[in-house]
Amino acid sequence: MLLACVFAAGCAPSSPPPTETADAASSTGQALPGPSLVEGITTETRIDNNILRPVAASWPQLEGEPELNSALTDWVERQRSAFDAAHPVGAGTPELNLSWEIPLATTKLVAVRMTSRVVSGGVVDTSHRMFYADRSTPALWSGTDLVRADRLDRFTELANDQLTVANALADGDATENWLLGNPRFERDGSLTLQLSWPQDSVAQGVEVRLTAAQIKPLLSGEGRTVAKESRVLAPKRDGGKARSTSKARGQSVDCQVKKCVALTFDDGPGEHTEKLLDELKDADVPVTFFVLGQNVRAYPKLIKRMVADGHQVANHTYDHQEMTRLSPDAQRREVARGRAEIVKAGGPKTQVLRPPYGAYNKTTQKLGAPLILWDVDTLDWQNRSKKITTNRALGLVRPGSIILAHDIHYSSVRAAPGIVKKLKAKGYTLVTVNDLLGKTKPGKVYKRKPK
Repeated sequence: MLLACVFAAGCAPSSPPPTETADAASSTGQALPGPSLVEGITTETRIDNNILRPVAASWPQLEGEPELNSALTDWVERQRSAFDAAHPVGAGTPELNLSWEIPLATTKLVAVRMTSRVVSGGVVDTSHRMFYADRSTPALWSGTDLVRADRLDRFTELANDQLTVANALADGDATENWLLGNPRFERDGSLTLQLSWPQDSVAQGVEVRLTAAQIKPLLSGEGRTVAKESRVLAPKRDGGKARSTSKARGQSVDCQVKKCVALTFDDGPGEHTEKLLDELKDADVPVTFFVLGQNVRAYPKLIKRMVADGHQVANHTYDHQEMTRLSPDAQRREVARGRAEIVKAGGPKTQVLRPPYGAYNKTTQKLGAPLILWDVDTLDWQNRSKKITTNRALGLVRPGSIILAHDIHYSSVRAAPGIVKKLKAKGYTLVTVNDLLGKTKPGKVYKRKPK
């Protein structure tokens, strides 16, 4: 049955196109303020920076929603377990990327869409799962709850009636795997279902739309609630323009004379980033944050603080997909979406890019951004040790170095004050990547300051 996984977990062997997430309101609930869509949101981020087996997982945790939080965490753990079982260590170089969006958030209802993307042997397998939480009760719904069980056959029939052209293009071999788990109620009460075929298919990106008159008799009580809460869009969130609010740190540093190094932090912002900012402020040193767009959505205020405190905010893509496995269009989307979230949160329109896992190809070099790698890797994602992270940073550093760490790990945040203090004691001056490198060229790869 083609549409059996329409709400529950539609799967597609291709990467889904990006979708703009809007705040939502309804006649029953007011839109929740702020770029993150939901007040009190934090994120969990787990990234294994092993280029032979890259894994990146991020998911939200919402204040006052323990059932939803538990369900999201369980889903992530099941996806990781399934990935490990299907792709044992040593069997090729597969990639797992788990990311999230909040397509709907009101005082009545919040929806989270999780996306799993597995790349193996040149095949891209993308699946989605929708979670809905009634914010006034502990109730948690899956997509299958939105359609009455006794009307699912009629629902399938109506959608299939619109697939004649798509079926012909795909030689009639329509399967459930073509249907993304991305149901979207429109303001007029209609329901859009987004379909996706393999990337080389002429049928890629087909959408099916059921009118309000067609879908309304099929909806359950939960489905009617989601449709109602989706009806009125909230005002656009304040993206703003890049702000020049950086704090002056005195005279610029001449890194031709000084022993300059750049300390950089990847994959945030996260739950430990604010503590790191406090430590850096006490030490009065600037660093460079290579941030993920989806995490910026959850912590927009931290981006503003980074800028205000004189740190450099730079792009680490939207959700940490390994760039060399992406098509040119997908690479451009990853970079553009990451940059857009930084600007929406009040950061600069940065062109500086650190590709996830340090992986890039000729396409990446044509994206118009200098590529910033590193020559000192603390391996903090692996050792999770304050002592080892500190020793690696200090043992490998030299003038002009770019040091890699991750502010999503508490051990790395704990190590930062000691690293800064000991670098200063050795005569080093800490600067941002921009100050270290000076004028950079788009497409050029920088691992340290050129001699």
